[in-house]
Amino acid sequence: AELDMSAEAWRIELVSIRERLLAERSRRIRPGLDYKEILGWNAMLATALRQASTAFDEPEIGQLASELLQHLVAVFRREDGTYRHVVTNGVGEQEAFLDDYAFMIEALLADIPFGTVPNAVQMACEIADILVARFMDEADDLFFFGAENELPVRHKDLYDNATPSGNGTLAKCLLQLAIVSGNHKYTEIAERMLSRLRDTATKFPQSFSVWAAALNMICHPPVEFAIVGSNAYLLRDELLRSAALPPNAIVPCSLEADDSQPLLAHRPAASDGTALIYVCRNFACAAPVSTVKEALEWC
Repeated sequence: AELDMSAEAWRIELVSIRERLLAERSRRIRPGLDYKEILGWNAMLATALRQASTAFDEPEIGQLASELLQHLVAVFRREDGTYRHVVTNGVGEQEAFLDDYAFMIEALLADIPFGTVPNAVQMACEIADILVARFMDEADDLFFFGAENELPVRHKDLYDNATPSGNGTLAKCLLQLAIVSGNHKYTEIAERMLSRLRDTATKFPQSFSVWAAALNMICHPPVEFAIVGSNAYLLRDELLRSAALPPNAIVPCSLEADDSQPLLAHRPAASDGTALIYVCRNFACAAPVSTVKEALEWC
């Protein structure tokens, strides 16, 4: 009004102003863009996407989780089974650190009910064995942040900060990995790790929440729900969405018995091919049932 311009004339003038400003700004050097991908951050995202997909029943989010996990395996995994810490435009030389590896194991374990990576359990065991061989300090059974000869000064990350502790996350994952792989050496390692931090985590749970969660798994072992049969995936989705599902439950599923996975081995479907749910603790199972409601009653 002060310039005695109509609204349309003012709109046209603003467009002209913006075009001139953009032309002038384009002459400047643009800020650099960070194209790097970090294994640990993306692995945490894959786990979070999987949890969100389950909680909100959003298959599209689950598809994102699957695609991201497949990408991490394809891009970050080396031929010898080790992983890269960071990749830029598909290239990276630095080996992953403890938290990268721990979060990758966590993402692989979260994917077990969905089978995005068919050999997820084997890959998780492969990573755990690398960590034991090259990151573990036998003096106190905890793990260094970097591999041997990777850093001039090796330190251990024990506190939960902006991201969870690599050691704490690994201890929790090893307890789960022992169950899904049937290899109880992982339980022994996790228990030795937890014995070192038990008193500290009890006194200062705010700084050691992942350690506390792992200790809780010792006190309350996860319930195993092995689902086998033609409608296994439908029962899986119903079970995972149930508010009555126990914390840390492990839910492998398959259309048929799978001898490559201890929780699914020698567990057939019903005679008509429909799925049965085997509810177990420490590989000791109740009689199989055919509905989620019946399965949860055993908990």
